[in-house]
Amino acid sequence: MQNTPETLDQLLRRIRLFLKDKGMDNPSLDARILVREGGSFSDADLISGGDSLVQPHLIEKIEQFVLRRAVGEPVSRILGGREFYGRYFAVTKDTLDPRPDTETLIEAALKLRLGPTPKILDLGTGTGCILITLLAEIPGATGVAIDLNVGALEVARSNATRHGVEQRIEFRHGSWLEPLESGESFGLIVSNPPYIPAQEVESLAPDVRNFDPRMALTAGESGLEAYKIILKDLKKYLGCGGRALFEIGCGQGPDLARLVDNSNMSVCDSYVDMAGVLRVIEVGCGEK
Repeated sequence: MQNTPETLDQLLRRIRLFLKDKGMDNPSLDARILVREGGSFSDADLISGGDSLVQPHLIEKIEQFVLRRAVGEPVSRILGGREFYGRYFAVTKDTLDPRPDTETLIEAALKLRLGPTPKILDLGTGTGCILITLLAEIPGATGVAIDLNVGALEVARSNATRHGVEQRIEFRHGSWLEPLESGESFGLIVSNPPYIPAQEVESLAPDVRNFDPRMALTAGESGLEAYKIILKDLKKYLGCGGRALFEIGCGQGPDLARLVDNSNMSVCDSYVDMAGVLRVIEVGCGEK
């Protein structure tokens, strides 16, 4: 891309214009993050060190990041992680990229009266961002994290260690509720299952369609398949007075309410994300 010496300001401007030309939605933000992380600069460097010359080997590293971003790879995957609810989580090809929408589920969980030592089950844990965040926010909580992807479990275990909660999580390999034993119960069950209808996957943004694992995006034609499997036996594992929180897709509220009703449980509440979209439903065992 460039072989001549550049100041930090010149480098930022060139990369911003390059990414804008490639159609990136947030070229200025992407440029700042990639330059900062690729060059090991601080935010203060970016603000006040604009006249400083950038070493050629750092420019080369930054440019490699930028070329990956230019073909649509998300910044989080280029850097190997992203922030979720104020904490950094590693991401890999085996995990869904944590998104701000899912923080709605965290806020919903923290509003519940879980008591000081709740036991939490996370179905399809991925990076572990949901369960790890809840355990970090509730020091007396313990949890079980389940995922069908062994690679995702390794990422979740690493993230749990990063945030000091690994001793309070048991990681199990398997599909949804299958790894559980008879008699186990939880005060809170959480899940962000794949909910994109199969026919809609190709219309997703390229940074989602091409980089998030397909099995974390869709479970079948309707987008409801994972919920049906989970709800079939959910009541067996939800403790007395317990709650389940599910992230759902846009417009899926009525379908999920029907599935919950058919499972002889109740939708107790629902929560919208920052855009005002219904994003999380709260399910309880009260019979209809």
